[in-house]
Amino acid sequence: MALIVGGTTVTGTQTLEASTLTGTAAAINGSNITNLPASAPVVKGSGGTYGATGISTGNKSVSASYSLSGFGTGGTAYFAGDCQGRYLNNMSVSVSGSGVSNVSFQCNVVKTSGTDGEVVFEQGFYGSFDFTGTPSGNITLSGSYYGINSYQTSYFNAGAMSVYAVGT
Repeated sequence: MALIVGGTTVTGTQTLEASTLTGTAAAINGSNITNLPASAPVVKGSGGTYGATGISTGNKSVSASYSLSGFGTGGTAYFAGDCQGRYLNNMSVSVSGSGVSNVSFQCNVVKTSGTDGEVVFEQGFYGSFDFTGTPSGNITLSGSYYGINSYQTSYFNAGAMSVYAVGT
């Protein structure tokens, strides 16, 4: 059986002359379209500064706060910052906030010798975490003290950090 459209017999895949077609096409029903996000992704930024720690022997930690508002279900946040200090190693990071999970962290340390022989470090750090809802809290950078003599004191200088998040 063949279909005849505008005088053309259609038996398979053929090109029809638009001038021979008349009428109005039916409305498109998109109810069966799948795998589309419910809403467009949300991109937000946050960031802050952290102050210097005191100078003494012992482990040190510095924190900067963040706030990720405007998300309905959650997403992934990426953070980066800089840091400078003395006699600290084994850097770690912790992230507080409701719904925070899968925290990853990388620290790039460049050690240099100070004017009186102390070991001073400059570093950049970055990482990411997943979140649900709209978390806020602190991102804390910690280092363990490694001074050899009692007069070698540790500290973090003041620094800055940025947080960017993508989600819905």
